[in-house]
Amino acid sequence: MVIIHATHGAFKEKIMIKFNNIVLAKAFKAEEGATLAAEINSAITVAGRRVVIIDHPPTQGLVPLIDALATAGAEVYLRDHHGDSDRDGTTVALCRKILGDRAVVSTRAANPACASLVGLGEFRNDIVVADTDQDGVTAALKAVGISYPELDADAAVLDGPGASKTKEALSSLGFAFVRAWGAIPSFGAPNRDTVFVDVVGAFASAIVGEQSGVNMLDKLAVEYEGKVTSAKALAATAKLIAPSVRFVDASTAGPFDPPTLAAELDRDVTVSVRKISTGPIAGKPGGFGAQVSLARTKQGEQIGLDLAKLVPADWARGPEHGVISNTPFLLHLSPEKWEAFRPILLARCLS
Repeated sequence: MVIIHATHGAFKEKIMIKFNNIVLAKAFKAEEGATLAAEINSAITVAGRRVVIIDHPPTQGLVPLIDALATAGAEVYLRDHHGDSDRDGTTVALCRKILGDRAVVSTRAANPACASLVGLGEFRNDIVVADTDQDGVTAALKAVGISYPELDADAAVLDGPGASKTKEALSSLGFAFVRAWGAIPSFGAPNRDTVFVDVVGAFASAIVGEQSGVNMLDKLAVEYEGKVTSAKALAATAKLIAPSVRFVDASTAGPFDPPTLAAELDRDVTVSVRKISTGPIAGKPGGFGAQVSLARTKQGEQIGLDLAKLVPADWARGPEHGVISNTPFLLHLSPEKWEAFRPILLARCLS
């Protein structure tokens, strides 16, 4: 029996599975790192325990999170694949200095998903802190010993562009997870935490062979199918703002499936852009009210487009600054930063 319990917090959706503790969380700012560590220690005493942080990009909050956990008496480990950016080199180097061989920071090229950085059950009796995305979930489950033969291959697809998460590219269980994941409301929605826990719990239950988990994934998938229809209708309103850049304003749209929208928007362009009213820039901690998210397509990858490198070096990063830039294929901006970035993008795509 897989038991899921969740509590709502400013920086986390906490999930306890059996006798293992999984905290799904990410700290952007320095003060969030210390606060998150305190919240974890309040819920699960960390003194004398091993704590592994998985799939946490080298944000300003990462080192304070490590330091605070260590100060509370934890033996901290790090497994991540965001080590390929020169901009983050200082943070990565500091993590390696603090943790020594307990810090394994690879790159996406070498390890497309963090599940490949942990052994099955390697942290079975420990505390796992992982990102709240599909990569973080799959890696966390594998770390505590919940896995299936295709998990690593599925995870590599799940941490890629939304348009690639197809029935053909994933195992039946992986695709069921994606379909159910589509039922999770957007960030800031009042029932997001509840549905999020339902999806992760059902996925974990299905992995260990419980029919209840399979049934729940199927139920949630029905909600997903409705969002697919809405996504296709929304994509039909998109406009080309350049021959190779497609934009859609989804800031007032109802629930839709992001991977389906991505697949529709990505056709025959190098970059797809959507304006939304949710996300860490639109809501907390950013507070800008809206967010513009850019995704590089396969066509963009073929021409060597790197969205992160297009961002001016003097732009401060983080939701509160209206800029989240961790990968070459995704970029999130506040509406104001988007207006400043738009001519930079168009110049690159038209060159």
